[in-house]
Amino acid sequence: MKKVSANQNENDFSAVVKSYSNMLLKYAYTFCHNQEDAEDVVQDVFLKYLSKGYSFESEEHRKAWLLRTTINTAKNYKNTFWNRNRTSLGEEYIFENSIEEEIWDVVNKLPDKYRIIVDLYYRDGYSIKEIAFILGKKTATVGTQLNRARQKLREMLKEE
Repeated sequence: MKKVSANQNENDFSAVVKSYSNMLLKYAYTFCHNQEDAEDVVQDVFLKYLSKGYSFESEEHRKAWLLRTTINTAKNYKNTFWNRNRTSLGEEYIFENSIEEEIWDVVNKLPDKYRIIVDLYYRDGYSIKEIAFILGKKTATVGTQLNRARQKLREMLKEE
């Protein structure tokens, strides 16, 4: 990545926000389990994006950076003292379809390392190789974690 001028960065900022805000919000929500916290995480990601002023090799590179930054920011937020020591009053789901909501409700109970891979694979249609690139993991690791997530989901669905 290389630095670009502030004007170039600001010109494409609104387009990037329009293109990626809903997707990033969904990923932040999978970690935060709270709409307002997820919005804060996405806002922080866009502030990082704007303040760094990077030029990306391709749109896929930009998307991967935004996803990785969202995941890292959400994980950091989740581990803050304040977040670990609060009690939730209730969660709102951001999924439109009620059947999809029920399925993703079960997916949201998976550990983070499995949940994000399931989201990327099934919701966004990324291949295992692409997920490995986005998450900075080996392809074999992503494949193994996806299989383990599927097995955990089968077990969880049998229990319900």
